[in-house]
Amino acid sequence: MNMPAEDSRQAVRFLTALLVTQPGVGAAQLIQGDQQEGPLLSLEFFLHNRLGTARFREFSREVREAHQVFAMLKGLDGPVLKVLRAGTPRPSASFESSEEVPDRVHSVLVQRDLRTMAVEDLSLLVEVVEEELERDLVRGEDYEEDDDGYHEEVLATSLERIRFLPHKTDLVGYRDGLRVLVYDLRQDGGD
Repeated sequence: MNMPAEDSRQAVRFLTALLVTQPGVGAAQLIQGDQQEGPLLSLEFFLHNRLGTARFREFSREVREAHQVFAMLKGLDGPVLKVLRAGTPRPSASFESSEEVPDRVHSVLVQRDLRTMAVEDLSLLVEVVEEELERDLVRGEDYEEDDDGYHEEVLATSLERIRFLPHKTDLVGYRDGLRVLVYDLRQDGGD
């Protein structure tokens, strides 16, 4: 089953607005989790250096603790949060640019279910990751701030519209300089 055109447009708008407003996020992907998880947002943060095991565990603990406190304060019941290293098997295909890819790109993934996510939850996750990985994080260029909050509004309205998409999603967006590119990873064009 293909994603309807309006749902697809909203998903592309969401990924684009997310990457424009959050320069610390290198790539974002909408993936279909299992039935219990529902659709997931996977945020990929690129790093200058690979995190050692102890440092990754500390990072993961900090992100999880911040998320637990936020969930408790908001009264969220069991939101899904996964913190993974790059190279960890993912449920869907990964995207890799063919242009000047280093031998090994170091990154971490933070995955969160869309059903219970709010824009403030997304912002908190990104802020915690940026704070914890400050010295290692590869940040994209900041976009000019002349949009009067347009992208923040698009992010919020698109999130509300894609939160419960019944169709399988497999879109990935990534930053390329001051551009945002979004691709559909399904080779056959649908299910």
